[in-house]
Amino acid sequence: MLLSKLIICIYLIFSFFLHPLHITFTNIEYVDKDDIFKITIKIFKDDFENLIEKKYGIHAKLKENEDISDDEKIFIEYINENFSMIFDGKRRKKENIYFVKKTINEDAVWFYFECEKPKSDNTLTVTNSILMDLFNDQTNLIIVNYKNFNKGYKIKTNNQEITIDL
Repeated sequence: MLLSKLIICIYLIFSFFLHPLHITFTNIEYVDKDDIFKITIKIFKDDFENLIEKKYGIHAKLKENEDISDDEKIFIEYINENFSMIFDGKRRKKENIYFVKKTINEDAVWFYFECEKPKSDNTLTVTNSILMDLFNDQTNLIIVNYKNFNKGYKIKTNNQEITIDL
């Protein structure tokens, strides 16, 4: 548990200094008292803006405020298309993963989402193909914290999902 967090922290520290390392970071944490999953996704701002321009032909910029403006909604739509959580074979619809806010910290943008915990939760499958349609060397790191379970995962373009026994 501590080792996986340490490896991811080192990886993230170096990513700030060595960009163009193509990496995203996702933290999925279960909050027992609220019975929800909090999802945080960190993406390099310039990579994300370049992807939106190349994929959709839209020159959108991420702004400093926490809300999403109309011209920034394309970023949330892209995340909804490329990130999913499936519990016991039942996919959470994008309407079930709620956007909360975004923050920008230097070169990175952090997106915050929440997802209600389903009644059945024996397995969790996470698909994360964010930025993989732009970079062949894209790596998406995921940390899952659920009750006493804490583990880190690395997703590459050749395998864009993980399945976890909860």
